[in-house]
Amino acid sequence: MTQSAAEPRTGSRAIDRAVDLLNAFHDFDGDVSVSEIRERLELPLSTAHRIAQALVRGRFLVQDPETEKYYLGPALLTLGQLAGRRIGLTGANEILAEVVEQTGETAAIAVVRGSRASMVSWVESQQALRVHLTTGPVIAMHATAVGKLFLSLEADPQGAVQRLGELARFTPATITDPRKLVKELTRIAKQGYSVNNEEMNASVRALAVPIRDAGGATVAALCVEGPIQRITDDRLEDVLSCMEQAAPRIGQAASFPQI
Repeated sequence: MTQSAAEPRTGSRAIDRAVDLLNAFHDFDGDVSVSEIRERLELPLSTAHRIAQALVRGRFLVQDPETEKYYLGPALLTLGQLAGRRIGLTGANEILAEVVEQTGETAAIAVVRGSRASMVSWVESQQALRVHLTTGPVIAMHATAVGKLFLSLEADPQGAVQRLGELARFTPATITDPRKLVKELTRIAKQGYSVNNEEMNASVRALAVPIRDAGGATVAALCVEGPIQRITDDRLEDVLSCMEQAAPRIGQAASFPQI
């Protein structure tokens, strides 16, 4: 009886660690060694190696035979495609394409889980000078349109800013004063949209508006990014109008778990 009761706990712990390992790839830049996995998850080296090898056997990870480092495997790509179809990203992408056609700029959908936001789908502008997006976490929540929009939804913006810790500076325009950031979040909450004016990348402007579900809860964000010389002040109203018309349609086409 005692042994059988312990087994589920042991199995559950192993699953939790495997999930943590996969999620850690959000924070890694490129291939990852078993030592980095061990340090990130605070595990014994043998345990980190055992979990990584189990994920390799399931094709969730691949190990480079020369460097012995790990990278995400094809099983995740297959599951991601299935998940995307299930939540309706195919229809959402069609709407994103319309936004790109109307604005001429790259458009994306982002979701947030806790203190981490990720771009889950995007369509790039066809213009030669354009913003290139990649999937993954929006680490600098304070320096991106999407990040600031999600932070503005917090019941306690000041507490949310405090949890971010030190606010890194990426450009001269980055808001690094917590008091100024709280003031910015209050303004975003009132106006209903967020603007990033070269705060993450020089010469890049981005806008974000909420995507709501049928009950009115914000479940994702629609973002448009482009060179600041094209998304000029006199174009903001038109771009925002396009986004605000597209966001409800995306909310109807796709389903996202609530924030």
